Amino acid sequence: MPPSRFDEIVYSTAAVKCFPGIKRGRRGREDERPSKVMVANCLPYLRKQFKLFRPQVVITLGLFPLTEYLKLRGRPHNAVTLDKFVGTVDEWERAAVIFLPHTSGCSRWLSDAGNRALLDRAKQILGSVLVERKLAC
Repeated sequence: MPPSRFDEIVYSTAAVKCFPGIKRGRRGREDERPSKVMVANCLPYLRKQFKLFRPQVVITLGLFPLTEYLKLRGRPHNAVTLDKFVGTVDEWERAAVIFLPHTSGCSRWLSDAGNRALLDRAKQILGSVLVERKLAC
């Protein structure tokens, strides 16, 4: 798929529909983590978006959306770590759910060689799913 077509076939959304703000963190400025109230308030909109668009592929970026996905599915979510999910695929209402690390430059997750291998596996899975569902060639 040429990059120019990306926005034609990809719909991007988030667990929360508002910006939670900025905080001063150990590494400088960081985005504030959305509160449980924010997530709960936005959940009906996320569900409606999912039903409206009926995605074939869902990608989570980082631990926060992974945890919220598990909560939404009623699955255990305490003490979840990315390394248990990146490089795997789940199925939800006919959509392939693929777990990736967050793309933030602040993340140190990819500093570990084992985690980079998991990301490579996740990218292979994503490519295979896109070809299998005729979303890419």
